[in-house]
Amino acid sequence: MRNFRRTVTCVAISLLAVVMAFQTVLLNTGLEEIAPQTIPAQTAAAAKSPAKAPVPAVAVQSQKNAGEAAAPVPAQQTEISAPIVTTATIATVEKKATTEAVSVAAKAAAETAPVSSAEDNEGLVSISPGLFYDPEKEVICGPNGRGMLYIGFDYDMKQGIFYTPLYPWQRNFGFTKLYDAFAPLTNLVYDTMRIKFEYGEYDWMVQLWKGRYGITTGAEIGVYHKPKGSSGNKLYDCASDENMLLMSFELLKDGEHYFSREEQYHWWLTGFVLGDLYSYKNLTLISTITFKDEGMRDAFLTALYTQGYTEGMNCSTEGLKVRFDW
Repeated sequence: MRNFRRTVTCVAISLLAVVMAFQTVLLNTGLEEIAPQTIPAQTAAAAKSPAKAPVPAVAVQSQKNAGEAAAPVPAQQTEISAPIVTTATIATVEKKATTEAVSVAAKAAAETAPVSSAEDNEGLVSISPGLFYDPEKEVICGPNGRGMLYIGFDYDMKQGIFYTPLYPWQRNFGFTKLYDAFAPLTNLVYDTMRIKFEYGEYDWMVQLWKGRYGITTGAEIGVYHKPKGSSGNKLYDCASDENMLLMSFELLKDGEHYFSREEQYHWWLTGFVLGDLYSYKNLTLISTITFKDEGMRDAFLTALYTQGYTEGMNCSTEGLKVRFDW
């Protein structure tokens, strides 16, 4: 019975996550500046250990056993004939959800994400194709960092948040300011801050978002780069595996802890609470980023200071790590 309830819960959460994927698809559809970035396939070992810094497995925690609500009894009904939920019924629902979600996003993810293997999914309980449960971390996830049912989002049951894994289909599209310009058309109302700087052979951009995303409230930190000096190119590539940075954040709502993302190597660290609708004016994002070396850290800090930040007030440094509030 416990496994049965877990399966039903997984299916329900997956259906809700499809809404988020659909909103992202709307945002990307029809933008002429999109130039998909090809991400080379990698082995399981490479996916877990990038060339310059080991990438810890996406660790998420979750919440056990949500309470079951009793179904209301119709006033004039003397005998209730409740529908019997069978494994066949669940399979039908899953198949329908998978078909709708995968038809939009999964093809791109399947072609560009690292090749899946038994080792990648070790320790996970298979619910259905493209859907797993991690009993240790209590996470509902997809295979090999591609998201539940390949839609680009996993679910942290403990905090009740959706979040993006390392290899979602969205990674193919890079980032351009047009995405933010079209956001209101898809009911995304957020604030954003871009921090641009030069380092090494790239022009870098760290971008932050916080606010309302359709029927969710959340926040994001994205890391992007493009070849240095390509000023005419408005499209940034999502940071490659070797250029991912060690990041974390805590989101406050009205000054109180809302949720957090633990420190990990990533290129797009996110979190979204389904059903909460709050203005970005009620949210404070406390972020930390650990840079590759002092040169990269200082280049970022110089750009951060131009946006009104002051060391010791709303930002601080500890070695290569920068903490800043927004």
